[in-house]
Amino acid sequence: MVFVALQIDALGNLLGMYGQKFGPLQYDEFSHMSVQLLVTPILVWLVQQTMEKLGHRLPLFLTAFFAGTTMFSLSAFYEIIELWDELYLHPHRIWGPLDTATDLQFDFCGILIGTLLGCLLLRARQPNLAIAGSHA
Repeated sequence: MVFVALQIDALGNLLGMYGQKFGPLQYDEFSHMSVQLLVTPILVWLVQQTMEKLGHRLPLFLTAFFAGTTMFSLSAFYEIIELWDELYLHPHRIWGPLDTATDLQFDFCGILIGTLLGCLLLRARQPNLAIAGSHA
């Protein structure tokens, strides 16, 4: 999933898709949403596995919330790096005054969908996984 996410960005750069329409979205919007959608389920699983290895059994909702907020923090950090890149190296990666806000909005949408997907996959794999505060 991470490889596919990287290919979405790489192909967009290679084919000059950034700044172009891609269906109903700009390619940049599609890229931000799809990369988060593909990577977030992995982070949900990693958080769940890490907590279990540390001896904690978190409810799925809390695991998902922690994974989603971590992913959004990483997305925000990427946007800061993009702003610094634009400020100091001038590569024209920011397309307008709303670019960063739009990127974060589509990151958020992808994270929400990816988090739900991650939860569904974990529940399918471990049907007794607690959704809320109860422990199985």
